[in-house]
Amino acid sequence: MLTSVRHLEEVAREWKINPEDVLIIALNSCGARSPLDKPRMRFRLELDSRSADPSYLILSLGREDSPFEIDERELRLHGERVGAVTGIEDDDALLGYWRNGTKVLTLNSNQRSQCVGCTFCPTTLEGASDPAIRELDRRARSMLRAIG
Repeated sequence: MLTSVRHLEEVAREWKINPEDVLIIALNSCGARSPLDKPRMRFRLELDSRSADPSYLILSLGREDSPFEIDERELRLHGERVGAVTGIEDDDALLGYWRNGTKVLTLNSNQRSQCVGCTFCPTTLEGASDPAIRELDRRARSMLRAIG
């Protein structure tokens, strides 16, 4: 788990990934503590280090063990502000549901009709046959262990 903004920067240097991407990966992995009364929220995030390039995220809240805290105005990592938050909406979409007597899990995509498949996610339209993704997957797992 990230212990500070300095630790975030060290992980980014070690893995040769920009700090903003490490922060977003850690945020998605850890969720956030929040005084907001919702389980998930959609919002616009302007990272202080890259404010001209905002991101739009969905984030799990109520994660008391997270190093991140978010409120109506800002995102903090261990108490240090890392970005501005705007456009908060309650994310109440059903993310998935069981079928076939809980034997099949269906994940709810916003644009299923336009899905052409990804190399890591087989669909009826395209198989997961990219061997390069396996090497990237191992590297990604190693980095995730480094950040939390």
